[in-house]
Amino acid sequence: MATKTKMKARTGTGRWLLRLVFLGIFVSGGVLWYLLPGSDDELPHRLSGVFRQWHGAFAILSTLFIGYMLADHILPKMRRSLHWDGVLHLVVWGVLIASGYLLYYPQEIISTAINVSVLHWAIGLGLGAVFPLHVSRKIFVRYLRKRNLNRIDSACSVSMQGQTVD
Repeated sequence: MATKTKMKARTGTGRWLLRLVFLGIFVSGGVLWYLLPGSDDELPHRLSGVFRQWHGAFAILSTLFIGYMLADHILPKMRRSLHWDGVLHLVVWGVLIASGYLLYYPQEIISTAINVSVLHWAIGLGLGAVFPLHVSRKIFVRYLRKRNLNRIDSACSVSMQGQTVD
């Protein structure tokens, strides 16, 4: 009879690697934005290619982490209940990954009405707001649960004071 062992989810090293990858994405994306040429006539900065490579490498690592989080965090949570902020987080990641892939196709093929580069920038900045929202909601829910449990414990102790045990 085989025993089923459950791995500890998101160990300390895994959390730090996840934070490092996301920090790398945001820093390399911010540097790329800073290095953008001011006009179409200017040549790109010589470090722009290096930071684009780093941004792509961090993006590939982030998709690996999303796969890990899907199996280890998202699916078990979705079996219990569906959290709106988690769904929003997944949608933003999906659109961000899709727009990142669309950056490599010629703009004439996709559409002239949609500037994929600006869309990718805006969604990337939005992800910077969605992730703290997702984490802070969990912290807030834990605080409310702890507070309500303390109220229930104090209410039970007040109601039990007048009773005697035979």
